[in-house]
Amino acid sequence: MNFDPKQYWEERLKSLCNLEGVGCAGRTKAWNAFLYKSKVRTMNRALSKLGLDIRGYKALDIGTGVGFWIDYLLGKGVDSNIGIDIAPSSIELCKKKYSNLKNLKFVCGDISNDIFVSELGGYDLATAFDVLYHITDDDKFCAAIKKNIAYALNPGGYLFLTDILSPSGDKISHQQHVRWRSLSYYEQELGNNRLDIVYLAPMTVLLGSPIDAGGLLGKILNVIYYGLTVRLTSKSKTFPGIESAYLTVLYTFDSFLASFSRFGVSTKLLVAKKRG
Repeated sequence: MNFDPKQYWEERLKSLCNLEGVGCAGRTKAWNAFLYKSKVRTMNRALSKLGLDIRGYKALDIGTGVGFWIDYLLGKGVDSNIGIDIAPSSIELCKKKYSNLKNLKFVCGDISNDIFVSELGGYDLATAFDVLYHITDDDKFCAAIKKNIAYALNPGGYLFLTDILSPSGDKISHQQHVRWRSLSYYEQELGNNRLDIVYLAPMTVLLGSPIDAGGLLGKILNVIYYGLTVRLTSKSKTFPGIESAYLTVLYTFDSFLASFSRFGVSTKLLVAKKRG
């Protein structure tokens, strides 16, 4: 049976129109809050390391979901935003949520299939957080980069994206809506479209599945993640007191470890800059 991404995300966001819907389904509200806290931390570090002040930027948010990154970009002083999502429920939600802001626009469509020539172009910044690895067809993935994302950015503009980005090759996913791609895959595809990688960092070390860890380290991290973290943060088993304390400690260690590692063992943040 062929995977239908539009149907999948529409059904998921209709039933979970919150961070669980765009984050980890089946996990608690507290878990997803800490997970997104780690993403914001990593984004802030990237902007600081790159010396980027994005106030006044024109931004494109791909896979806008429930508007989490729209809120972030507005908080950073971005001048205008366009949000694109494959799920009509996402667009309906965001149009209502931001109805009083005239500098925002939301468009329903598939970044890997539709061509948004009339909507895109002239952007200083594009974000594709937890989006591109959900494009499971490689031809459509390449089309998204070439026909929409690279086209949308101004020369000197920045693309922020996340994937597993393993230096050791593509990783197998057992989920129908996930296709993990390697760092070399991105280097080639982005490079072919005048996008050069300028920054790479782990989104998290301990708050995500350690897909990119092998050997003894992999075994230890799998025990921590699946043996402890998943059990304590599953919605089917609630341990509110223990969960809160555990996540606080885990986040503290995660933040420390992520600051010292370039590659990490789970999803990573990649920043690419468009050549002039």
